Amino acid sequence: MSISSLPAAKFQFPWPGDEGGGPWGQKQIAALNVALKASLARESVSRQANADLLERQHTLALEFEHRFVNGLQWIANLLSLQSRAAKTPEAASQLTIAARVALLRQ
Repeated sequence: MSISSLPAAKFQFPWPGDEGGGPWGQKQIAALNVALKASLARESVSRQANADLLERQHTLALEFEHRFVNGLQWIANLLSLQSRAAKTPEAASQLTIAARVALLRQ
């Protein structure tokens, strides 16, 4: 449970030199209450920014993986084409093996 999910409460406690919660104590409490609300608002904004950043990083990771796989597909296709045009059977065999390895890396 986070602090931000707790219900708002009025704090009634005496400050040093403040018997019975006089005006000086109420001003301090009000100032602390304002500061606490501002801090909670900043925390909420920060959490949302972090969530947005994580979502962006995930999207970029997926895009990187997609481009990487596409690149391997290009390499495999080029090796396959070269194996068809190879001058020796051994070269054709090696190029075919390389193309299969590139496809397995996907």
